[in-house]
Amino acid sequence: MIKKYPAVVFVACYGRMGSVALGTLACLYSFADFANHPDWIDLVFNLISAAIFWGCIRLAVEIVEVVADTLLPR
Repeated sequence: MIKKYPAVVFVACYGRMGSVALGTLACLYSFADFANHPDWIDLVFNLISAAIFWGCIRLAVEIVEVVADTLLPR
């Protein structure tokens, strides 16, 4: 019997779109924080951290895609 992993299949299918959505939400949070507390250095640091957050999520998605390609049957 071949095992199926629904979470791995879901991340492999929708992970890239989800990482873009989470990165966009982090950027929107940065601008909302800037609207409440207008400090330019906080905006810069928040946008840099949003980019790092997107990169980490994207890296995790890429790792799951590699695992799905190598270990799961097609």
